[in-house]
Amino acid sequence: MKTIATLLLLTICLGCATTRFNTNTDRGTLPEFSRILVVSKVPLQKRDYIFQYLTAFPIEYEVCAIEASVLAFGNPDSLVREKIKQCDSQVMLTIQPYNDFVSGTGKYATGYSEFLVEMTDLATNKPFWKSIAVTAGGSWPNVGETVRQLRRDGVITGSLRAADVMTPASR
Repeated sequence: MKTIATLLLLTICLGCATTRFNTNTDRGTLPEFSRILVVSKVPLQKRDYIFQYLTAFPIEYEVCAIEASVLAFGNPDSLVREKIKQCDSQVMLTIQPYNDFVSGTGKYATGYSEFLVEMTDLATNKPFWKSIAVTAGGSWPNVGETVRQLRRDGVITGSLRAADVMTPASR
């Protein structure tokens, strides 16, 4: 019975991705906004990854999402500009690969991925929140943890949805 419980717990935890954030917020340029475009420039991600952001933000926000990596058909910048107009977005949250590295040696080596996560005011085209998100190699920044970090940093307000509060490593 202990073996089954251990295997079940291990299976559940393998789906959890923990993300560490190193953030910087420019409080002097923090705009008021309610419409967000989330842009993923990460190639080879899970098909539903970017669309998890649609329901991760507090209900006070209207969220659109687009995949605009180098694997997207068409010019990624043109796709983003079209989506900004279509959604009438005020700010843009961009997720893009930054760096991969290995820590340790031999059997103790562990791979990590870093992502630049940045929120930009589309009226001024200047970023007001930046983060380096560090994940275990091969995984992407956790959607729920990213939204909670934006809330902790005072970038967004409002109550997080019940599912995100109850399961901190969800999504």
